[in-house]
Amino acid sequence: MGLQGGSAVPARAGHRYVLRVDGKGRITIPLPVREALGIEPGDLVELAVDVSARTVAIRPAAMGVLASYRVSLSQRKELVDAISTILEEGSDLRYAECWELECVVEVFVIDAVMAEKIAERLRTVGVKVVEYGTR
Repeated sequence: MGLQGGSAVPARAGHRYVLRVDGKGRITIPLPVREALGIEPGDLVELAVDVSARTVAIRPAAMGVLASYRVSLSQRKELVDAISTILEEGSDLRYAECWELECVVEVFVIDAVMAEKIAERLRTVGVKVVEYGTR
């Protein structure tokens, strides 16, 4: 059944691991699992949560897109709110540049659905999204 994360046993279907969450909420994906799934340092992984079933699934992010948001701010503090919101959604901030109270923020996201979700979240925290797109 479960083995501690550092096991040398190759990962196979149905194999289970018991992992310890550290003080910052992190876990280490065991080496046999990373090798079996082709996960390399710096790769993105997707964390899927099913709260009702109390399960978490981690899988390599097969694809990713760069999402660009042009936002209009009424005050500089809104930029902090925007970036915090983006990071809370699990995106990887790539670039931010501002001119007075208008900024362009680029983030790496899993797909266009996540890019739309971030745009909606930005709007709910009061950030005016002028336009956004993915590539």
